[in-house]
Amino acid sequence: MDRRLLLKASLGLSLAPHIAQAQNLEGPPAQLISWPKMTSQYVAPHDVLIWLPHNYETRTKPLASLYVMDGQNGFSPSPYSGSDWGLAQTIPRLVAEGKIKDMIIIAISSGADRNAEYMPQKIVSVLPETYQDKARHFNATAPQTKYPISDAFLHFLITELKPKIETSFKVSTLPQDTAIIGASMGAEIALYAHGEYPDHFGASASLSMPWVVFDLAKDKGEIEANARILAAAYGAWLGSCPLSLSKDQSPHRLYMDQGTVGLDEQFTPYLDAMRPILAQTGWHEGRDLEIEMIVGGQHSEKDWKARLGPIMGFILPA
Repeated sequence: MDRRLLLKASLGLSLAPHIAQAQNLEGPPAQLISWPKMTSQYVAPHDVLIWLPHNYETRTKPLASLYVMDGQNGFSPSPYSGSDWGLAQTIPRLVAEGKIKDMIIIAISSGADRNAEYMPQKIVSVLPETYQDKARHFNATAPQTKYPISDAFLHFLITELKPKIETSFKVSTLPQDTAIIGASMGAEIALYAHGEYPDHFGASASLSMPWVVFDLAKDKGEIEANARILAAAYGAWLGSCPLSLSKDQSPHRLYMDQGTVGLDEQFTPYLDAMRPILAQTGWHEGRDLEIEMIVGGQHSEKDWKARLGPIMGFILPA
């Protein structure tokens, strides 16, 4: 499937409020609360779902928070894969096993401006002009003046949504108790949010991350050139973003992965180009950075669901 069509496959879904039943747990079931069409002065309205664990009302200690990009697929099946992320089943099990922190989940649905909102703005800004032009035309139907608008999306996330979550629910405001996760282009905005706001997020997980901010090349030489240019742009940003200035003062964790089948296979040259860049900017695999190549893994919610457990154990360990 064409990447542009794939990235659009999960757009525009509206979810009705419902109760997510946490399995094998006593007491009141988990709750899934809907905030439909949350307005913003920065971006178009977004549907937001908040998952509260069982017995939430009796909790006395602040809980951790997990922010999920493309959140409409967190609890309901994606039309592309027929699967959701399995959050309502996996998170309670891992908490009960003592592997991760007890948490609430904030799932933010994407919308018609997904490409523009999820494309890392400061990375695009340091690309050569011809590549910036490719990025602006990645979605021909989007108004060019709106491309990209990820900084505006992060303003919505940090100054509007997150404060409302923290005043409405019993959650910790510490970065070490707050993580953000996304897949595909959602992986790009998850990493970007962590890099720009390390005082809000202590960890990020980027699954099946494309790295590219324009249509994928087919020619091997062009792929290699694109990988070098994008790695340099990400490296320039990583070397100077707020996260790079704060990671030595407080612990932070980055998780990244790729499958080896289908669309994910086309992203591997970009991840390979990023490995030395990440090391040069002070990240150490096995300590504060985890990069996984998932043999047989595909670009699908079904696959992301299958590997969610170890990822959560890395970004929000008990």
